[in-house]
Amino acid sequence: MDASSVGSSCELAEDVRGVRRQRVSLSSVDSEPIIRRHRPDASPRYDDAAAADDDDDADDDAGDDDRNTNGLRERDEGKGSDVLSEGQMTAAHREGSPPALVQAALRDANGEPLLQIPMERVSEATVASVTGLIARSSTVVADNVSGAFVMDAGTRLCLGDGSVVGVITTVMGPVSCCAYAIVCLPAVFGALCDGGKLTVGVDLCYDLGEQSVIYDPVSQCDMRRGTDASYVNDEELPPHARPDFSDDEAERQWKMSRRMSADGEPISSDDDPVDVDWEKIDVLEACLRDERREGTPGVDTAAPRHNPRLVVPPWVATTRAPNGAP
Repeated sequence: MDASSVGSSCELAEDVRGVRRQRVSLSSVDSEPIIRRHRPDASPRYDDAAAADDDDDADDDAGDDDRNTNGLRERDEGKGSDVLSEGQMTAAHREGSPPALVQAALRDANGEPLLQIPMERVSEATVASVTGLIARSSTVVADNVSGAFVMDAGTRLCLGDGSVVGVITTVMGPVSCCAYAIVCLPAVFGALCDGGKLTVGVDLCYDLGEQSVIYDPVSQCDMRRGTDASYVNDEELPPHARPDFSDDEAERQWKMSRRMSADGEPISSDDDPVDVDWEKIDVLEACLRDERREGTPGVDTAAPRHNPRLVVPPWVATTRAPNGAP
């Protein structure tokens, strides 16, 4: 029996009877679910106050009311604060009141609702336009104005006359065309709506003293082609200087433009052209050649001939024709 047949007939069996099976959670395949444990100093009790304030459906029966009161609230005796269990809402959320951080931005130093801000703190440009009003939660839904700054959560918005509307709590959608969820104080929201100042289509400005801007990373990373101003004295390259090209196509286009501009340049740089009588110049040069051959100079110059510093062109001086005519 050869080795190949022995190896193929031998089967290995793994004993997994003592291996503990691991439980898997939805968050990760390598972790076990977290067991919810109550704190030792917490005393559970039913949330009757939250059930009494719940007026979602007026025609709910007693069974629905019992369903709303089955949440447990844990009271921390050491700190005196209430911690809600999962699935429960506070009475402030049920009544439409904003969270504590938002209320701090919507109230003045005395704790009163902030109704007006100075006009010098109101932005000149509008950043949002109201598209919806939710009276139950005192929330305003507004779309970002195209081309305006994109405001981040925590920005206080107001009307054009300085009337405070609310604070942005949520930015929804892409940065280029987003929508805002603006939380208001219930009293301020009701007063603005009753007065007709807060309606669909109203433009909103932002408070210059309480604002946060989201900058679009795509526009910041949009690198356009240009020079780095690395010439002498950190200046731009002059037209005659050849820049350093990293792209062959850009270098080819630069050479072509230089060649076309050189072909279009005139020979003379004078603005006004000068008319020259070339026929007369040819006649004068022919006369001078004939006089040199005969040995009888016929050019009478105004300046003496022995002055080497003065050069008089032949066509300027008085010239005699070979036949004696003037």
